Amino acid sequence: MTEPDSDLQSLANILHELGHDIKQPVRGIRNYVQYLSEDYADHFDEKGKDMLDTLERLSLQIEAYVSSMLDGAYGDEDLDMEDVDLNEVLQSVQELLRPQIQDTKAEIVVADNLPAIRTNRSQLSRVFLNLIANALKYNNSDTPRVEITLNPEPSDSATFECCVKDNGIGISESEIHSIFKPSVRLNAIGTVPGLGIGLTLTRLAVAKLGGRIWAESTPDLGTTMRFTIPMC
Repeated sequence: MTEPDSDLQSLANILHELGHDIKQPVRGIRNYVQYLSEDYADHFDEKGKDMLDTLERLSLQIEAYVSSMLDGAYGDEDLDMEDVDLNEVLQSVQELLRPQIQDTKAEIVVADNLPAIRTNRSQLSRVFLNLIANALKYNNSDTPRVEITLNPEPSDSATFECCVKDNGIGISESEIHSIFKPSVRLNAIGTVPGLGIGLTLTRLAVAKLGGRIWAESTPDLGTTMRFTIPMC
């Protein structure tokens, strides 16, 4: 992995502190859900019980993503690698983003027969979560569409190349090289809420996995985010 620049290292240090502050209330939500499930189960019908199960599962996933954010700070520690089914990762990410997907009436299209990749599950999930969330957020289409594929002919044959393509507002050529820098807010999306660190976090996670990330975009037509993962 390449050495981080000073901006990324400063952001990683901030996230390390912020992550601990986030985990406590999320854990509290999960504890209350468990309390309701155990002590008030008779007050819920089957649909209500299913909703409680979903809340508990989502809170666990949020805790896992926050933990991966803490682990994403640059350092010499090794990540736990395992065979990760891309289909399972993307299903989990879509469940986390379900409210946003439903609100925008978006269509998420995942390529058939995606393989298992030996990598770190939490970091990879974080990458897809940020990229898909961005694709939905910066999209004025009546029907936002996000396609997730693997490039069958990557530029580096020793890597997997993942692609996340959207039909959103796009990014101008003059701005596209700045989007991975911390707190950069592009002119076209200045009214969209956020801290402007989502793609920086994504770059941090991809770098931690030993890959690289870049964007290809046409204003008003959409953006394709590409990132690589080394074959282990």
